[in-house]
Amino acid sequence: MTACPNPPGTLTTTWSKVSGPGTVTFGNPNALSTTATFSSSGSYTLRLTASDGLLATADDLIATVNPAPSAVLSVSLASPGTSVDLTAEGTVDWAHWGLNNQNSFDHRAGVPQKISNFTQIGSGAVQRQKASPTSYSWTNGTPNLSVTNTPSGVYRVGTGTGFQFTVPADTNLRTLRVYLGLWDAQGRLEVTLSDGSAPAFLDTSLVNQTDTSNGLYRIDYRAASAGQTLTIRWTVQASFNTFGNVTLQSATLQ
Repeated sequence: MTACPNPPGTLTTTWSKVSGPGTVTFGNPNALSTTATFSSSGSYTLRLTASDGLLATADDLIATVNPAPSAVLSVSLASPGTSVDLTAEGTVDWAHWGLNNQNSFDHRAGVPQKISNFTQIGSGAVQRQKASPTSYSWTNGTPNLSVTNTPSGVYRVGTGTGFQFTVPADTNLRTLRVYLGLWDAQGRLEVTLSDGSAPAFLDTSLVNQTDTSNGLYRIDYRAASAGQTLTIRWTVQASFNTFGNVTLQSATLQ
């Protein structure tokens, strides 16, 4: 039996970029199976080289990287109508504020919560709205499973006061509807994406100097990257009465 003069060496593998419009970062360039991150879209040729120190072989593959979806932030204002079925409309999540008192917060049961509870903007108390022109119903809520035609909501009094809440944002196009209103006031709606991938939205067109007005803001949005946040702020821009206020009733997410 004749001994092999050159015992086989340890097999090593290496990933490399051969061609392409941008840079490629491999999760582990020496692993047989790894991830790759591309700095820009286009067609790339990647090479896997294997060597035992004496012999080497290589294989190329073509990777096509599609452009990342562009960010979207489109907002429109309409009348909310007289009734809303939150269960039917909020297929991903929904939220309602003010059912029993100013601290009541109901949302869709059995799913990860997407619509946050509000945080207060400005000083002063949150108060319960008892008679919104729009009524809200649901059959899949928590902590209250089923509610029919509640006209409740919450409100804040005074210039600069209001509400803020958030929903997740990623590269999927989503639709958020926000039901709100005001009394003897001008409202200010601000909507922003945390990555700044789309211009912030600002609207002060909902106004009533002598009575109540209500609105439904439809917000179609998509961030340029995953793990982002959409923030909604609804505040009193101007007050025409000692008790001028903005109201917040519900939101739905699709």
